[in-house]
Amino acid sequence: DYHPNQPLKGYKGSIWEGGHRVPFLARWPGMVPAGTINSGLVAHLDMAATFAAIAGAKLPDGGCLDSFNVLPTITSGRPVRPHFVAHTGGTEGPFSLHRGDWKFLEVTAPVREPDSLKAPKTGQDKAKAKGKAGPRQPGLYHLAADLSEEKNLADQQPAKLKEMQDLLAQLRREPSSRQIP
Repeated sequence: DYHPNQPLKGYKGSIWEGGHRVPFLARWPGMVPAGTINSGLVAHLDMAATFAAIAGAKLPDGGCLDSFNVLPTITSGRPVRPHFVAHTGGTEGPFSLHRGDWKFLEVTAPVREPDSLKAPKTGQDKAKAKGKAGPRQPGLYHLAADLSEEKNLADQQPAKLKEMQDLLAQLRREPSSRQIP
């Protein structure tokens, strides 16, 4: 069977790696060596702080609270971003947390099949109709060993699961993810 994101699970807009992981290309002669490949964590929202740093500008106080200057990641592969929260479906989730090689998927409400006689109206209903809704049980994946998110380690790694659950809960309470290392 053809799957456009193989080996990644999920599609655009899903909480799985296939819904959020995309390549980032940079060409900057003298700063980024040609042919460089790194797997540093960079998010689209980091471009504000990064472009400001390149331009020598300062972001206004309170502006772009979750944006990290990832220039060191782009130019030398040195990780800057300690974690990243991805979500789909607005503030209702589902949410995932990336930290290092680990990814935690938060439990969402049980997936119910939308009424086949009615067209899905909300983003969440559309996601459910296309199999994009989040997991039905907590998910914990070691992406360095399992990029396809096939082996849920939540039962085998309860301490890591709790650490990730607690960090996501803390991040959701704070006004900015930058405040938490």
